[in-house]
Amino acid sequence: MAIFTDDQIMRMPIGDVVRPENGGTGLASAAFQIPLTFLNIFGWENIDSEVETLVVEGKNISRTRLRGEVMRLLGRKTFMRRVLLKPAPLDIMVQALTKGTPQFSVAVTVTVQYRLEDAARVASEMLPLRTFESIVQGILVQYIRQYSQDELLTTPHNLQMPLEVAIRSDSTLALLFNEIRILKLIARGDERVIEVHRATAEATAQIGLTLQQNESKAISARYDIKIDEERAKLNQQKADAQHQRDMEILQHNSQAQLQQTLLNAIAATASAGGNVEAIVRAAAGLLPGSTPATPLAALGRGTSDLTLPISSAVPDAVDRIALERAALTDGQTSLGYIGFDILQAGDTLTGAILTFPSYRLMIQCLPDYPSSAPLGTARYLDESQRALDVIWMPTPHTLLVHYVMAAIPLANQAVPPPGAPSRAQSHDVFEDDAH
Repeated sequence: MAIFTDDQIMRMPIGDVVRPENGGTGLASAAFQIPLTFLNIFGWENIDSEVETLVVEGKNISRTRLRGEVMRLLGRKTFMRRVLLKPAPLDIMVQALTKGTPQFSVAVTVTVQYRLEDAARVASEMLPLRTFESIVQGILVQYIRQYSQDELLTTPHNLQMPLEVAIRSDSTLALLFNEIRILKLIARGDERVIEVHRATAEATAQIGLTLQQNESKAISARYDIKIDEERAKLNQQKADAQHQRDMEILQHNSQAQLQQTLLNAIAATASAGGNVEAIVRAAAGLLPGSTPATPLAALGRGTSDLTLPISSAVPDAVDRIALERAALTDGQTSLGYIGFDILQAGDTLTGAILTFPSYRLMIQCLPDYPSSAPLGTARYLDESQRALDVIWMPTPHTLLVHYVMAAIPLANQAVPPPGAPSRAQSHDVFEDDAH
């Protein structure tokens, strides 16, 4: 161990002067007298207040000051020690047997940070760091014996907090140190046991992952089956609906051809001065369930009280409105109207308004619709109107869209006035008028 003069001890850095090889205790320097540089009576107590303090006869001097020692002339000596306030973290290691049978030897290393509580008391200790280390080692041994090797090796963090509390609670350490914290705790034992635990943990995690993957695949498969079933059902519904529409179109095309043939015959008979009423009565057998939309007098001479039976019952009122709306929606693109509104009073269908680029088709449904024919009027942009006389053929599937199909050719015969608005403009006009 090196021997230094009082002046050297006073001038050395605090980190070096407290080392045991330089005569220190690890936290405090060797005892020395302050060098008297002025009249052999006064000397400076130089102190770095951030990291050290000076202990003089049990009192702490925390800042630099001028010290006078007149009594030294009479032979009285005053000794002091420099004390480190913020020491570096201390690594402490202990090895002990764990609880359980068989017992295993486990080495635990902790890194402890601390600050001095009482510098004067620390300066009076011969080996304060040895005292600190011995107490911590004893606490570590007690805690190692309370845990199995598996717990220490796999979950060492569970030991850290109770160990820190136990160290802080020690009465001897509480007199010397404060702000004690365990920065790091490492446990080492039989590597074979560690490997077994690691492999077990990986296998357990893999089993859980495999089960989760299988469950996810099963859920996905059930959803795929459900989606395929719904897709097949939807495709079947589409196919049935398309078949129904094709059959209705075919039926209505046939009816339209027959109507056109009858109209041509009636027109030819009327031109030749023949009896139109007789032809209509004769054609009644060819058009079962038909009733004219307007009186027969509008087609030629004479009158008619022709009344024919309906071929099927009318659907429920709520279903009727839903069917009418769906049919008008489906026919909007192909028939060329911009939009439409269904008119109803409660659950009773009262009519519809269809907006075309150059006119609006106003349809009124009588209380016994569809047994009786709707009344239609085309209203053009110049506010002129035209009644549309369409032959009505009531069936269980007859809807307003069928009336619209027959009314469009009649409504389009009127030529729009010059300067008629464009498609977008006419739509705005009709929208404003509707509101």
